[in-house]
Amino acid sequence: MRKFTLLLLVFTLASCKDDSEIDKPTPEHIQTEQSLSFKRKKYQNEAIILTDTIKIYDINKNIIDKITNAYGEIITIDSISEEKINLKQTNERCDLHNFIWVKNEKFSGWIYGKFVFEKENKNRAVNYTIDSTIFKFIPTKNFNIGVYDEEMGELSFCSDNQSPILFYNGRDKKYEYIKIIQDKEIYSENYLTLDTHDGWYDEIKSVIYSDGVLNLEIYREYQETNVTIEIEIYLDKNQSTAKVLKVTKGKEENTF
Repeated sequence: MRKFTLLLLVFTLASCKDDSEIDKPTPEHIQTEQSLSFKRKKYQNEAIILTDTIKIYDINKNIIDKITNAYGEIITIDSISEEKINLKQTNERCDLHNFIWVKNEKFSGWIYGKFVFEKENKNRAVNYTIDSTIFKFIPTKNFNIGVYDEEMGELSFCSDNQSPILFYNGRDKKYEYIKIIQDKEIYSENYLTLDTHDGWYDEIKSVIYSDGVLNLEIYREYQETNVTIEIEIYLDKNQSTAKVLKVTKGKEENTF
């Protein structure tokens, strides 16, 4: 009987252990929870979305909503994640992008930056007023590591470094992107761009407007050579598009 009483006392003391201590998260649990979330920092700008469907996330990277018909939407950026994050969980640095807190008239929340292109803000925007109609060409950049990987101190060689122009179409009073409607062998980007990186530097030399068509002459300077690219933009109230007419390299000329 004495032995039974002692055993009962030990069991009672063990069962009365502080519940808060029993439920206290293990270090492994704490680490997992911290790795799921990300820290944010204030970051204000405007941008354009170039994908049809975007996912809305919470601060722990959980998908809480999906937005369709987002292609070409202009958004306002309020904050971004402090670090670039790889949602694919691979060792490929080209898959690193920031999370971005955005809003516009249709939606708001955290989205992943793979298909978001913000205003570059390097004083390279170009404005033209032709017959009282304003046209603006605003360079943009993505939220990936870019052409030059600053952390690694070398070129990234990532294939998704296109930076389409945010174009203000003064005739139809709207901002939009300009998609190139021809083979990429002629013009490597999918969209009209004004690039500036270690590969080349673009600059608009002239713009002519007539009957709903803008004719652009873009000077592209490489490290050892240069070309002049002639492009036509066909203004459309729904979606403007562009086509490369001619690329001139030195004395050589290729017409398409």
